[in-house]
Amino acid sequence: MKQNRALPSPCAALAAAVFAALLAGAGAPADAPATEAPPASPPPPPTLLGPGEMGAVVEALGQMHLTPSDLVWDRDYVNRPDATLDPWRLPLAEQMLRDPLHVPGHSQALARAALQAGTGLDAQWRAAAGALSLMDPPEGFLPRSDVPLSSDIEIPPAPVPPGKAGRALLKQWHHLAPALRAELIEDVRALHALRREARTALGGLGASPEEWSRFREQALRAIDPRTREDEGEAEERERVLALLAGVDGVDRGGLMAVAVGLAALAGRIESVAAALPPGSWPTEPLELDTPAGRFVIGTPRADLHSGDAALVLDPGGDDRYLLGGARHPGEVQLLLDLGGDDSWRSPFPGSLGGAFGGAALLVDAAGDDVYDGGKVSVGAGLLGYGAVIDRGGSDTYLGDALTQGAALFGGGVLVDAGDSGDHYRAGVYGQGFGMTLGYGALVDLGGNDTYSAGGTYGDSPSRYPDHTLSLSQGFGIGFRPYAGGGIGLLADASGNDSYSADLFAQGCSYWFSAGVLYDVGGSDHYRAWQYGQGSGIHLSAALLADLAGDDQYTIGHMGQGSSHDLAVGWLIDRAGNDLYQGASTVQGGSLTNAVSFFVDVAGNDAYSARTLATSRGGGEVRRHMGSVGVFLDLQGDDVYTEADEAGQRRPPPTAAGARPWIYGIAIDRQGPPEGASAMYLSLPQAAPPPAGPRQELPAPGPVPAAAAEVMAANDWLAGAERSSQQIADLAARGPDYLPDLLALLPREYLLEQYTVGRIVQAILERTDEAGRESAWQTLRAHLQGAPEYDGLRWPMSWIAVAGLHTEDTVAALTSRAHSPRWRLRLAVAESLGVLASPRAAPSLLMLMGDEKESVRAVAAWALGRSGGDGALPALAEALRDRSFLVRFNAAAALVERAAAGEGKAVVAHARAFRKQAAEPAALGLADDLMVAVEDPTDEALRRFWGLGPQAAAPPSPPAVRAAPAPERKSRKDRGR
Repeated sequence: MKQNRALPSPCAALAAAVFAALLAGAGAPADAPATEAPPASPPPPPTLLGPGEMGAVVEALGQMHLTPSDLVWDRDYVNRPDATLDPWRLPLAEQMLRDPLHVPGHSQALARAALQAGTGLDAQWRAAAGALSLMDPPEGFLPRSDVPLSSDIEIPPAPVPPGKAGRALLKQWHHLAPALRAELIEDVRALHALRREARTALGGLGASPEEWSRFREQALRAIDPRTREDEGEAEERERVLALLAGVDGVDRGGLMAVAVGLAALAGRIESVAAALPPGSWPTEPLELDTPAGRFVIGTPRADLHSGDAALVLDPGGDDRYLLGGARHPGEVQLLLDLGGDDSWRSPFPGSLGGAFGGAALLVDAAGDDVYDGGKVSVGAGLLGYGAVIDRGGSDTYLGDALTQGAALFGGGVLVDAGDSGDHYRAGVYGQGFGMTLGYGALVDLGGNDTYSAGGTYGDSPSRYPDHTLSLSQGFGIGFRPYAGGGIGLLADASGNDSYSADLFAQGCSYWFSAGVLYDVGGSDHYRAWQYGQGSGIHLSAALLADLAGDDQYTIGHMGQGSSHDLAVGWLIDRAGNDLYQGASTVQGGSLTNAVSFFVDVAGNDAYSARTLATSRGGGEVRRHMGSVGVFLDLQGDDVYTEADEAGQRRPPPTAAGARPWIYGIAIDRQGPPEGASAMYLSLPQAAPPPAGPRQELPAPGPVPAAAAEVMAANDWLAGAERSSQQIADLAARGPDYLPDLLALLPREYLLEQYTVGRIVQAILERTDEAGRESAWQTLRAHLQGAPEYDGLRWPMSWIAVAGLHTEDTVAALTSRAHSPRWRLRLAVAESLGVLASPRAAPSLLMLMGDEKESVRAVAAWALGRSGGDGALPALAEALRDRSFLVRFNAAAALVERAAAGEGKAVVAHARAFRKQAAEPAALGLADDLMVAVEDPTDEALRRFWGLGPQAAAPPSPPAVRAAPAPERKSRKDRGR
């Protein structure tokens, strides 16, 4: 007791020993490495597609009269405002979308950077910086060798428990090794400085508690898939725009610098801890309230750590962690456990290496550990940068949403370096997931691992009520249609792995994003239900690459190197005897102006697809333009299941190639073609998208009464049966309801517009002749007065489909053909094609020279339907257009004119063109055209070209061709 009384008072002692020394800078350890050096990297894996294999891809394109440059075209929705630029799109994701043949190279660069970085977090953040383009150029981003320190930081005194508690605390403090005490002193300074930098980077968003609280609520709603079921499109728009506005002023690069500093601090602490002699640690967990937050120092035994903490340092033992989550802006957290089988649990957002408005790092050096987190957890960043590094053991990772290498407005990294099998289970948005301005990476360096995602959040009740959303395992997504998305990467270095998911997963992406799943070794099994396994959806790019092993791929619909809606999808399997099973649109199928590649490089493989029409290299015609689907098996003795669910059969692909669709090809060959290196070296690199003015989205206004009625009838929200009944009830109001519906079109809400279209169609179908005349007058008046694209393209289509006053309608449409807005010109061309009037020829000929390839392509389709003076020579000349979309539409249009009775004239123009053309693609297309026009009544050939009976609606996809395309022969060999 006398000895205890002789000690200085707790407040004075602790302040003198800790904070006074901190201010004086005493006791600082020598500089230590920023992070642990990554383990020796194995030899780099083979290039995804070498010169020979890429040459085979180029050769396959050539058999469709395509060149690599043909795949580089503007991809955008036709309902976006003109001359605007989405400032939230990542350049890398957009480059991958614009340049399909370079998607494998970009994807492998991402995966190799993450795998080679290993547990070196500085290198992982450098890879993230390059993917997010936070620095220009990304190579200029150099991680700091030391944490940011400032000598002018003023540290206020910390509260100290009174009485016995204070004296016990002081005794514990003095029990620590001097080197550890000195390090903790510096840690206070470092974490305080990092927290200050994080708050500075957040700018005004972190200044007001009220503003931060609103942002936090909006962000948590953004990562809850149930949110869209609870709100209408207007509410969603308001929420998303508010969220984007909050992020707009944040210095994301500054936040990453904080994360780099945190990694440097972790490396320094670990170096000091490794050099400590036995007995340096406390006998009971030590808790210190410091100006930088709560510090917790564990013991070598099994400890229980709970509550909030800025720093946890535990030397070993089988510990239990029940931790809080980030609640305030600018929080910085470092968790270090140096050994033992540990249990990490927290249901709170921003925990277990999850950064929510700051930076967080969790490092577990050894042991079989369990991580069980909620939202923004286990290596995740939401407006921040969070990471988990686990260096060994057989671990289990559980998480709810935005978890296990996931990010929104930031970065999230999870690296597991053990060679034992690990188990990953995520509800949604995890396992290598990137949302808007986010980079998420899950990197597993060894072991037979199990990845599972989904089962928690159901899909829309009106779409797939029996399935759940996964949105994981190398997945990227944006806020459609408001903002581009992020980059998601799952990279697994070795082992026989199992990947299971439901909807959207396994190298998949959605809306100006990129998703990559990259598996280096082992015999793996991939299972998903829809949208996955190398599937780009809605203007995005995705890839699944498996470099070795006997693998099994099973999916229901849309996957295995297939894509949809102006997107790009790849599946590359380099080796092994593989099994591919799917239902529809699999194995290189392509829908709605998409580009898809399926490439199996080697092995004896087996293929099964239930619907062959859009699988195995099938391409689909939509929006009067085509898609590109490529199926390539380059080696091995392969087995194909031929009969589909409709009883149709397709011959197995051969080395010569089978072209069942105008834009699809399937080839099974033995080895790459000769001269492939030259083909590979000649691949063009697409130029980056041009800069443009920033897109400013107007604030939402009041919701009209008609909008509420329309959205209540939307099938996505109401379900198909209820939606049909509600649309019928609204259509019963007749033509008098049209003005209210037309007033909704400029609001730019897609779901509203589609439902408005269904209601208008129903009105036109059920009304009498007088009502149709009244409807036409209303639509025509709107057409003449509406200045905006979304207010025009829908009425144009309705007027044309109704077939009322065709000639007057042609005049009204052609008056808009000179609009400076290319989307309006596109709508004019499409509507004139539906009307099929020769009087439209002058305007369509003018549109055939439009600067936009999509306008030219649709104008060529329309000329094929309308004909008129000058149509044939213009269509013949368009066979050499720089865009394959225009070339193929022009060829199909010439066949259409031949079928309409102009066969002799078409033949004459085609012959003249054949003599003048020099481009290989144009010559090949002209040869096919000459064969077609010799017998324009050949029904199978017309189906091949996507023709056939066409009413007011756009043409349906062409049917499967009965036999492979024959080898090209000279005109002499073909006979006349």
